[in-house]
Amino acid sequence: MVGSSPYWIGLHKFGEQWIWEDGSPFLFANWRSNQPDNCCGADVTCTIVNYRANNGQWDDAGCVNVWKNPTSFVCKKSFYNMQ
Repeated sequence: MVGSSPYWIGLHKFGEQWIWEDGSPFLFANWRSNQPDNCCGADVTCTIVNYRANNGQWDDAGCVNVWKNPTSFVCKKSFYNMQ
């Protein structure tokens, strides 16, 4: 992912609550400085990452804006134990 364009990590904000796409509890955050900033005044906010611009820290963006200019995304995969 290093050097790629911004990608969506499956985190949304509805109202005042952050929600993962798969329903997992929101227990960890890696926001860059001054984020989230309620970008674009959007009712629904998506979380994106851009390694080139901010070393993997998160930024919020209006979901409508994210999908007008599609970005990449990350899929969740189950952990596989090799032992």
